[in-house]
Amino acid sequence: MDNKDTRFENISMTGRLCYVFMCIERYLLTLYPDKDWTVVARKMWQWPKETWSDGWWEYGDVVPGYILKYKNFEDVSVQSTDLTREEFEALTALYKSIPNVRGELDTVLNIPFEMGNICDAEDYRTKIGEEQTMRAIVRMEDILWAHGIELPDFSLVSEYIKHDPRDPARQKKLGIVDRTGVWGMGIDADHLSVILNKENEAGCG
Repeated sequence: MDNKDTRFENISMTGRLCYVFMCIERYLLTLYPDKDWTVVARKMWQWPKETWSDGWWEYGDVVPGYILKYKNFEDVSVQSTDLTREEFEALTALYKSIPNVRGELDTVLNIPFEMGNICDAEDYRTKIGEEQTMRAIVRMEDILWAHGIELPDFSLVSEYIKHDPRDPARQKKLGIVDRTGVWGMGIDADHLSVILNKENEAGCG
């Protein structure tokens, strides 16, 4: 895919992030269909509801290269105020059951974290943010293609467009200041998650 891909030209940063999350879910469910990815999915889809700085920080807990550095919950809890003991134990057990977990899987789960690391919305560096999110999409789609995995339906994120930052109704709805209108923070996109929706269906059964 070309970095100039016009599909995403009017899509907000958070809309692009959601697309990458959809790609990640396809990757996980195709290559590791017998694993429980619920905790990972919950952390992913919590991010769009928050500011980029908060969502990015909380999401980082699920990256294998990060969480596996810690031998026990007490060590990681000093660094993270969001991860519960149950989540820590579920993630470490999950990753220890996967061979070469710090290879491509770590790369895939680290792509959103790298996006957040550079695209800190509090600095409103929109040009850098737009460039970085497009690079992330290129990398993510290339990985899916390499495994013969079908890409997500772009139309599912087409509603997450950039908005007029002067729109007071939009700002009130978000509860988050977005001075540029390109970040699109503060959305509930859980309906895009195959993993979370499977969990909900199981709970209702």
